[in-house]
Amino acid sequence: MIEWTQIFVPKKLIIIIFFGDQVFIVYFIAGLKKLDFDWLAGYSMGKLGSHWLFQPFRLFLSEEMTCWLVVHGGGFALDISAGFLLTFPVTRLLGLVMTSYFHLMNSQLFNIGMFPYAMIATGPLFLAADWPKRLEICHYPESTVELKRQQGAVDSKVLGRNKLGVRWIHHVGAAFTVIYICEQLFLPYSHFISQGYNTWTGGLYGYSWDMMIHSRLHQHVRIMYKDGKTGETGFLKPGLKSSIWKDHPDMQRQYAACAAHILQTWHGVQEPQIYMDIWSSLNDRFQQRLVDPRVDLVRAKWSPLRPTPWLLPLLAELSPWRQRLRELDAQLSEGEEAVFLADFPGLHLENFITSDLQVSIEVLSGSVAVETPLNPTSDENDPQNWQNTSLSIGETMKLPSGSYHRVYPLSSEPACYGYISFNQTLAEIKHNLTRLISLREAILNGTFLSMHDVSALVVSEGRERAGYLAAFAQLDVRTFPEHQSPKNGPGQPNPEEARQGDLPYRIFYRCSILMTSFAIRNLVLGHPSQSQLLQEHQLADWDERENMDSDVTEDQDNTVQGEITEEVQSPRTEL
Repeated sequence: MIEWTQIFVPKKLIIIIFFGDQVFIVYFIAGLKKLDFDWLAGYSMGKLGSHWLFQPFRLFLSEEMTCWLVVHGGGFALDISAGFLLTFPVTRLLGLVMTSYFHLMNSQLFNIGMFPYAMIATGPLFLAADWPKRLEICHYPESTVELKRQQGAVDSKVLGRNKLGVRWIHHVGAAFTVIYICEQLFLPYSHFISQGYNTWTGGLYGYSWDMMIHSRLHQHVRIMYKDGKTGETGFLKPGLKSSIWKDHPDMQRQYAACAAHILQTWHGVQEPQIYMDIWSSLNDRFQQRLVDPRVDLVRAKWSPLRPTPWLLPLLAELSPWRQRLRELDAQLSEGEEAVFLADFPGLHLENFITSDLQVSIEVLSGSVAVETPLNPTSDENDPQNWQNTSLSIGETMKLPSGSYHRVYPLSSEPACYGYISFNQTLAEIKHNLTRLISLREAILNGTFLSMHDVSALVVSEGRERAGYLAAFAQLDVRTFPEHQSPKNGPGQPNPEEARQGDLPYRIFYRCSILMTSFAIRNLVLGHPSQSQLLQEHQLADWDERENMDSDVTEDQDNTVQGEITEEVQSPRTEL
């Protein structure tokens, strides 16, 4: 029996319509979305040029130019032209090579699962329908070839008799194809309908093909609950590994509802209220609030067809500041870090500075009032313990460590300011690490003959440097010259290290095989008991590196115990 698709449309064209057209839309719409200013100006993936994959380009381009020309410019050119390159036979081979290379790079750059490999697998859809036969992998006997010829002659006669037999199913198939293509073209631009999902990205991200158009950096997330009866307040730890919920108002609403239910059921909080304060930076802009911290998300109204009332707008008028922020960040001294924020009038930021940080605040635009405690050890709720300092554009102020402070915008427009911090503890760790690496290299190169020489050097530098010995004690003593095997001299590969280097892959494949086999068994035989499922999950999730690390640490402690003097043993626990 001959199907209607065989009568009126070649098989290859059917595949192109349902699959090839879908792939073409993915590339072409992704290219159109990259006409966004943030992408063309190089702000969307501003830090990607430093990745090791782009090392060949950095041989003749700076990191900034690599990010702009290769990442952003090359990404736009490939997406906008990939569909056309794959469609035409003359450029098809070039398109296959470029798209395959592009998706292989994406698999290393981003954690996007099977998508790159699935897109590579769609490449053969654009080839000729008989491309497997041209490979000449299989050779048919003469009898099979003759049988296929006779079958083809019969099919051609049937095709001729049914050539004019147009039925209603043909119209339905044609209409379905047209509707499907129109729907695929409409969804990426349907954000004006799904207004309840709109954040700064502009709608349902999964149907937009906004591939890596937006990069986000969350600086501050605070979740506060309040007892509606007593007025008691407290703070919640998000406890979620994924950060997707921070950008989606429907997930924020669900989180607030679940948290309120738990607080009321298990912790006795009456009429709980949930307030979120989420700060985010979109494409290297200022860190700014995404959620209004004055709105109770438990009782706030949300609808997929209406704008979300608790979302604050993107401060797009401050976008020209991005180049200036990059220049300010480049002017920082070694060890200094900067965070640039913009806040709305009528709100304030409450922040805590740890004792190991030296932080100063500088106003970039507008004016702010900084409220600091007179005595950090006194009650924070005492209004007499706070003092206000007004700052305008260009003025700076050093903030007290180990205490809270508040920053209030005073101008009628959003105020912009930056935190410049220096971590003294981190600077000492980096200095000690540099010294530790130099000592380790000296041992590996044979400059020191044994651990006793290193111990003497560390002790001679003072007790504050004695912590080096504790770090050296964690090293594998077999790497030192006096413990090396003649077969594994300096620079020679260590079979034990090579075996441990393969551990992550072995653990991954072992877990995948076990979990797959358990799932197939459950589908066939049904679910076992809860205790058995828990035991099987622990078995599949077992990480042999934990046991190896504990064994190696115990062996190392026993080996170096006789070489550690009593004078140097005490800082071991301090480190």
